[in-house]
This record gives sequence, C-alpha cells and structure tokens, in this order.
Amino acid sequence: MWKTLKEIILNAFWPRSCVNCGKAGQCLCEDCFAMIDIFRDISYEKFLYLDGLHAATAYNDKMVKAIIHLCKYSRIKELSRTLADLIITHFKLLDNQTLISNRLSFGKQNLGGLIVCGVPMHRRKLKNRGFNQSEEIAKHFSEEFELAFIPDLLIKTKKTLPQTELAKEERIKNVSGVFALNPPFKEFVGNKEVLLIDDVFTTGSTMEECAKVLKQNHSRRVWGAVVARG
Repeated sequence: MWKTLKEIILNAFWPRSCVNCGKAGQCLCEDCFAMIDIFRDISYEKFLYLDGLHAATAYNDKMVKAIIHLCKYSRIKELSRTLADLIITHFKLLDNQTLISNRLSFGKQNLGGLIVCGVPMHRRKLKNRGFNQSEEIAKHFSEEFELAFIPDLLIKTKKTLPQTELAKEERIKNVSGVFALNPPFKEFVGNKEVLLIDDVFTTGSTMEECAKVLKQNHSRRVWGAVVARG
C-alpha cells in the first residue's frame, strides 16, 4: 500500500517519461536504452590498487551523460535504477570474460566473500542532494545479483573540490587521504573481495583512493564498476 501511494505521489509531481524521447511510462524507454553502446569487454590497464575496472558505457554518449546529470544535479533519485541497469547489462554481456562476471553468471552460491559498496559522499553534500547516487546504483546492482550490499562501508572525512573542475594531478591531491573505512566495519572487509561502484570514471583518482583504503584494511581484491568511462 505504501509503495502504491508513493508511486501515485511521485507520478503526480514528476510523471514518468523517457528522458530521451519523451515517451510515457519509463525514465528511459526500451528503444532508447537499446541505442546505448554498452561495452562487452573490460579495461585491462594496470592500476595501483584496483584489481580491474568494469565500465558499462562511454561518458561522451549524450544520452548517458544527460541521465547521470539529471540523477545527480536534478536530484531524480529514480534514475539510479536506470544507471544500475546499464552496469547490470554490461556484466550480462561479458560472457564470463572476467572473474566477477563468471561468478555472477553461476549465481549466489558462487559469490561468498564478495561485497558491494558505493563511493562515499561527504555528509554536507549528501544532506544537500538527499541521496548518494553511487550507493543507490550499488544497491540496485546488488539486489539484481543477490549480493551483500553494505551502505556506508566507506566514509568521506573531508569536503573536497568537484573533481570535474581539476586537472589530473590536482584530482589526485584533491582526494588524497579523504576516505576511510567506517569503524563498525573495521574487521569485516579482511580477506573479502569488494566491488566498488560509482557513476563516472575519468582519471580514476577517486576510485583508486577508495581501493587503497580497502587494501590497507586487508581486502583481498577490489574491483571497480562504473556506469560510464570518461
């Protein structure tokens, strides 16, 4: 009953329609979703702390960029489900190419020790936006594959400048030392694999810094998964 009432209120103030073509019914209709070029392989470059990176699509896709901006800056939380669907589809298209995609394809009995979390947001920014889109995407992803999702596994201890305004070297300095493991989970990540989810990967400085914290707390492997690669 509560979900139905919530749906009625949401549709009254923001009727569902495709953000690309305007077709009523969904945030992104099936036809427009099918137009997005979803990657069928992963990034194979060497990272310092990440053990691998999965990017669902490219950030220069105008439709993808518009959805991410609407979710984050217009605060349309519901679009996080659409963004999660892009990552979910990417993993399903991989055809067992990677360790994680192989394990996902065999179901939850093969997923012990794998946990999912989102890149954290500073509490002031979170209060202003009302939700952390990375954690919302991570939650939807984990529900699809029946994975353990831990909100607030990581915390952001300092407010930083927006990464989009900075050059690569400045981005690294901007996020250096600003993340920490949430104290209640101090003993939880040891010898675990973590799938760290975010919306956009550009230079990788944010995700690498998060992975560094997890590795310092004895995580066995840390994988990255993002909606779009910049």
